[in-house]
Amino acid sequence: MLLTKPASIQHNGRRLWCHGNRELLNEHLHGILCSKACPGEKIIEAIDLAQRWRAENRAAVSGFHTPVEKECLRIFLRGPQRIVICPARGLDPFQLPAEWQQKFKRGELLIISPFDSSIRRPTKEIAELRTRLVLSLARSKTIIHASPGGLLSRFTESLEGAAKVEIENERALSWRFQKN
Repeated sequence: MLLTKPASIQHNGRRLWCHGNRELLNEHLHGILCSKACPGEKIIEAIDLAQRWRAENRAAVSGFHTPVEKECLRIFLRGPQRIVICPARGLDPFQLPAEWQQKFKRGELLIISPFDSSIRRPTKEIAELRTRLVLSLARSKTIIHASPGGLLSRFTESLEGAAKVEIENERALSWRFQKN
């Protein structure tokens, strides 16, 4: 399904473009992020986390760009929870993958971007802006793995003032940052 002419909205003082159910921005969104390079044991733990979130019906937000994030999305698409996807590009046009279409039609999916249609390919700068959007939309953030010196590592260091809580029963899978 080819989506064209995304809606232009204002959210927290930012202009964003979107396809899908805008009401999902009012949900308690749980952000899930992972560096591109991820140790094998973290991948298994991320799959366990995604399955638990699916069972708990947790609304999720991410760029779903890295291999681990994509695997989490695959799990979420089979569950009842709402999903907000933040691609690192503009949304006009946007080819909706077949496996996303059922959620989209049921109003359980929002595709949102801070980029106009002129942005077609992600760069480091574009990916950073997309990650900032994910972090701003999420009320709680789970970082599966942040490669030392990478973008996510810098973001975790900059989350000063947020309550940093190690999640129990996740075998030190990640850190969760919750807005106070």
